[in-house]
Amino acid sequence: MLYLQHHGGRGRRSNNPATPDSHLISGIDTQNRTATCVVCGPTSIRKYRVSAITGEQEWLCTGKLNNRHRIFEVDSEAKTGYCTRCRSRVRVNNVKSGANKGRWVCLPGKRSHHLKAMFGLTPEEYDKLFASQDNRCAICGRERLPDEDNFPVDHTHYNGKIRGIICPTCNHGLGNFYDNPELLRKAANYIEAHRFTPSPILL
Repeated sequence: MLYLQHHGGRGRRSNNPATPDSHLISGIDTQNRTATCVVCGPTSIRKYRVSAITGEQEWLCTGKLNNRHRIFEVDSEAKTGYCTRCRSRVRVNNVKSGANKGRWVCLPGKRSHHLKAMFGLTPEEYDKLFASQDNRCAICGRERLPDEDNFPVDHTHYNGKIRGIICPTCNHGLGNFYDNPELLRKAANYIEAHRFTPSPILL
């Protein structure tokens, strides 16, 4: 079965079935700005962009827009704004560089996307894992400070398996030692051997 891409002017054909977030549309009525969406059913549409390939106007299901973390009513001092997907005021951040420079980003939405894309976790699963560690770093046991970013998810770099949640300092430490247990043991032995030895500089 063929589907129409959600933003196609006439619709670009695809053999891929619709996913819950795809919002593929067909039966586009540009005069009344309506179409049929595989997710929303009968829906309104809005102009998206002019295709650089075909030169045709592309259209977007408005339901797709509602699924995005679009930010309005920004308080730049408090760094909060209203997110259309979260449907509440959230913490936001201003992009400092790149193509999206100056755009305000929903931090909960960014966190959710990062966790899912990188580790296959939802924010709820992250919180459950962190709670199983008593909300502390799995290595040093430090608690997260109130205004501190969420601790990184620690994972193996050869197969992506999640090991736990650790603080940024421990995360950098493991990275600097290339996740190599032998190097870490040598470093520990080195510190132990010189723990009570005065530095030659101080003699």
